Amino acid sequence: MQMQDNFNRFVSPNEIQKESLCYSDGMGFESAEKFYINRKHFHNYLIMYTISGQLICSQGGENIAVNTGEAVLLDLHDPHQYYFAKGIPSRIAWTHINGAPAAKVMESIKKICQLPVKRSLPDIYSKLLALFEVSDQPIQDIFRQSELCYSMLMDFLKEEWNHYTSSPETHRLEDFRRTMWDFISHNLHRNITLEELAGEASLSKYHFIRTFQSAFGVSPMQFVSEEKMRRARYQLQNTTEPICQISESLGFSTPSYFSKVFRQAVGTSPTEYRENDRQLD
Repeated sequence: MQMQDNFNRFVSPNEIQKESLCYSDGMGFESAEKFYINRKHFHNYLIMYTISGQLICSQGGENIAVNTGEAVLLDLHDPHQYYFAKGIPSRIAWTHINGAPAAKVMESIKKICQLPVKRSLPDIYSKLLALFEVSDQPIQDIFRQSELCYSMLMDFLKEEWNHYTSSPETHRLEDFRRTMWDFISHNLHRNITLEELAGEASLSKYHFIRTFQSAFGVSPMQFVSEEKMRRARYQLQNTTEPICQISESLGFSTPSYFSKVFRQAVGTSPTEYRENDRQLD
């Protein structure tokens, strides 16, 4: 089947897709000269493949050029920009990816590298086209869609893992990342201090901050704050827990303080965020 050049598809996932499968609620091609996206957050992960020209992606202080034949992976829950290089006719294929299995793979990828990440992965384009074709059928094969989405994420994970394990400092940083990730993820329900984290790593505060910045790309307390906000967004999107209960589960002293921090990080209140997400379903 030959895909149309202007193919774009947007669809709301059903409950089984949200709970158990990888899925895409948006996919297609883009070649508009003035293509430019600048957002604080969006409820998806994103894979883009540059068919021709050059795509520029900015996230987490990184500016990368994605050239012809390269694929890029972004976490749209964090602030991001992407656009075509000026004066270069460009075309990409893209897909949003979401769902519980996708979130798990993304957690693993983010343990070993900083996003956005680009790689030369020729199979990504063929899998994108296969996803477009199966998604353009009158009767949706949601399980085949899930296989393709998961496979593309695994391509990135495998490539990053191979790159990561070939680095001479890998084992030291791997142990450090695993220790910090496990400690922080299991203690988001309370107020984690810098002294605690340094003690967990058996380092002085000075050396701990430098090592953490090298391992994760951000300061320790910024990382803790971002993880709390990620967990909060997930709970608001995927549970019916009251705001006060989410606030308490993330170690905030009061729901009002939680709402203030959430608004500063995300741009809306927790209640507005939850309502906006429901309107998209």
